[in-house]
Amino acid sequence: MAKSVTASSGEVARVQLYADVEHIEGFSEFHKRLGMSQREAASRLFAWYNRQSPLIRQQIIQPLLPEIAPDVARIILERMTEQDRLKKQQEASEENAQDQSASAAPSSQENTSLTVYGDSR
Repeated sequence: MAKSVTASSGEVARVQLYADVEHIEGFSEFHKRLGMSQREAASRLFAWYNRQSPLIRQQIIQPLLPEIAPDVARIILERMTEQDRLKKQQEASEENAQDQSASAAPSSQENTSLTVYGDSR
């Protein structure tokens, strides 16, 4: 099955998919059930895949042996949790730094003096 996928930037990538007949039929049923064209369904699948973490992407491309899958899944979840915790910690640190720099900077009213000379009439 050959498809052209249009990227949001206007680029077109031609994708040639090689799959078993049952996979091709399954994809056809999938996109028809959702009322999408093959191109739209494929585009959404690629977009979804690109939003996944590298750990998840690798598992999609290269599935694990059933014997080790639970252990690897646990490790992946632990790493994703740790990455999320570190990201939130970094965002909080950046917010604190912004708050401190905003409170340390003198306001424009403190440094501004205005002298008004009135008309003596």
